[in-house]
Amino acid sequence: MAIKNKKGMGLEWYLLIVAIALGLIAYVVDFYFAPHKIIDNYIGQHQFSILKADHQAEKAAFYIGQSAKYALQQVVYEIGQNGGISDVIIYEAPSSEYEYGPPSYNKCGKFYGYSIWYLDKELQNNKLCVGDTQIKVSLDYAFNKNMNSYLQKYPADIPLNNYDHDFTGNLEVKGNAKSLAAFSIVKDETKPVINEPERITMPAMAGNFKDFTGTSLCAKGEKCILTEESFSKLEKAHQRAKEKGISIEVYSGYRTEGQQMALWEGRTAEKYAQRFPDAKERAKWVCNPDGGADLCPHMSGNAADVRFKGKTTETTTREEFILLHKIMTNDNTEDRWVGYTKEPWHFECCGTKRFARAKELGVTEVS
Repeated sequence: MAIKNKKGMGLEWYLLIVAIALGLIAYVVDFYFAPHKIIDNYIGQHQFSILKADHQAEKAAFYIGQSAKYALQQVVYEIGQNGGISDVIIYEAPSSEYEYGPPSYNKCGKFYGYSIWYLDKELQNNKLCVGDTQIKVSLDYAFNKNMNSYLQKYPADIPLNNYDHDFTGNLEVKGNAKSLAAFSIVKDETKPVINEPERITMPAMAGNFKDFTGTSLCAKGEKCILTEESFSKLEKAHQRAKEKGISIEVYSGYRTEGQQMALWEGRTAEKYAQRFPDAKERAKWVCNPDGGADLCPHMSGNAADVRFKGKTTETTTREEFILLHKIMTNDNTEDRWVGYTKEPWHFECCGTKRFARAKELGVTEVS
């Protein structure tokens, strides 16, 4: 038998109804009038991003391994075609304006396109033209050059000139990375990186510098820093290039004393000390940082190695170097850079010794 409450609803029921009504009103007011807090991630998003970054790293590691494989096969073929060593790309002073051409690394020359390894005593006193050291340096140099060409094509940013190579056995190569490739868990590494140049002040140096690494004006995989003044001139040169339907990029700008010393001592991919053990001979191709920024203008932040995007030093033609020179050495004195006759990719501005001398002589290129 059911028992009914003849007294009706108690006070607690009225209070409950009022509370519900107030809650609904508060919700409506908050929803329509109060600022909303936007939650920018969903449950599990960070975990998913970590897994995604790990997958990208695995793909990059596989790509690096395959690049090393193909780079080694390619360099063996190239060196074989050349007679045992590679032609290291170094540009002599041109005999006349814009006549750039790479000489052979082998000073004994070539015979029917093949490098001469040895000259008998009737010619040059049993001169050994190519030794084991030179062969290894050539192999290392050419392998790194080919490796970089593959890494530049990868969507994510993989550092260039980043491996110490060791060739063993039946031409097996082992490489140890000097620095690690980074994959962010908060952004898509496969998308183009678009950065604004960062204004920085370099320690122990006067003036302000700009770090434009990751921008369209910096070659992929490289670190790019210039003084603000030279960066401004670079932007104007880039605009002139765009008007011609092409793009330029910097692949070497400011260098610290330590970075220049590493070049001089052969601790970089260029292997200057190994290729040129004699310091006097080496000084023709790379400057000794002991001479300071006057001798090594890259240390001033007012020198840049420039190329057309998609090109390398080796693939740039004489005509393209001429066009690059015209773009960089604009007729407008305030915007111009000056060229260096021995290196058609190298330009200086803003108070370097070559810039001052070119301005005094009224020319666009000096030695």
